[in-house]
Amino acid sequence: MKTLARPVIPESGLVPLDTQTIPTRVVTWLSRVEIMATNSSKPWDTSSFIRNNAGKGASKYCKTADAKLDELKEMIENLKCPCPEPPPEPPMSCKYGFEDGAKANKDYMLQVDEFTKLPVYCNMDGAGLGDCGGGGWTLVMKIDGAKSTFKYDSPFWSDKKEYEPSNGRNLDDGETNEASLQQKCNKEGFNVVSDVPNFSKARIGIVGNNENACTTSDSRIGFGTAGYPDDTNSCGNEAKHGGDKGDKSTEAMGYIFVQ
Repeated sequence: MKTLARPVIPESGLVPLDTQTIPTRVVTWLSRVEIMATNSSKPWDTSSFIRNNAGKGASKYCKTADAKLDELKEMIENLKCPCPEPPPEPPMSCKYGFEDGAKANKDYMLQVDEFTKLPVYCNMDGAGLGDCGGGGWTLVMKIDGAKSTFKYDSPFWSDKKEYEPSNGRNLDDGETNEASLQQKCNKEGFNVVSDVPNFSKARIGIVGNNENACTTSDSRIGFGTAGYPDDTNSCGNEAKHGGDKGDKSTEAMGYIFVQ
């Protein structure tokens, strides 16, 4: 079958735009396409522009283009994105941080809830924690006994808001371990109070008395304290009237760790 057509760029590939060789006749067979020229003074080399209907071009122009295309595809396939690995999520507690390999006693960034990350002090080796041992202890509270911020009746003991959560620091050395306590009553735990208002009480601690009852306790050791004999001491030791190590009034810097 022969078909006359206007000058076209054949399916087989690029055609040199030479004014003497612009094709004006396309001869089509079922298995190939040939480009013919009408200028008899410069015969067309039809073998250069033969293309099978199925498959890549057979002309030298098509072969060059196909080779370049294959190289480009290979380059794209082999291209690797140098994307950095995302940073790991911080642990939820010092214990998890210790299990991940953290060993130093210092501040660490912790994921304290689904949306909040905070720097929190971690005691990893148990230094200063007595029989508690190491393994990663999270500092959840610190109290200055000379201040009223965390006295027994402070609202901070009954709400769920954080108070200066990122204001952590290392433990102080030299806190007293020579506390004095009366040997009777000895009510201990959370929210321990004397039976009579205005006597010793503690949010976390122990109260003592020189009498069998806890009616008028005159001594205490703990956190969030208040009452007789010194209502201004909010953390530490107070003892009068027969403490096992005498009268004491010690305002301490207290720390609460959890694991």
